[in-house]
Amino acid sequence: MYHQRRLLIGFFFITFLLEICFCLLVKQIQNLPLVFYISISLFASGLFTILLYKTIQKRSYREFYSDHLATKEIRYTINSQGINYQSGRSHVYIEWENIIKGYEHNDMFCLYISNMKAILLPKRYFESNDDISSFKKLISENSNKINLKK
Repeated sequence: MYHQRRLLIGFFFITFLLEICFCLLVKQIQNLPLVFYISISLFASGLFTILLYKTIQKRSYREFYSDHLATKEIRYTINSQGINYQSGRSHVYIEWENIIKGYEHNDMFCLYISNMKAILLPKRYFESNDDISSFKKLISENSNKINLKK
């Protein structure tokens, strides 16, 4: 859902603007107050955005539960060379140079290894705030593509 947030916000504003344009055309035919048309446009844009959100959410859940590796426990080992993660008997090693971008959110770190694939590290995975600080220091020493909060 972090990937789709911008899409949903953009979708809301585009549908709102399109509906306002449509309502202005209708206003020329019917003489109702402009506040009425804005309210209808906000309601319809919100409804369409919620429907899109539910569709994306349903697709995401279906994708997650169809991927047997994603439903297993993942163990991360992070050092100055990169990130190693293990799920069952599968091992994946990602060097810092292979991370194309990354962001720190309030509740997680999101490290992209492609435009649509990311390593998500919830902050609750860390045992303490000192571990989070150490991780942020490790990131700043090894990659300049990851935006961290100060």
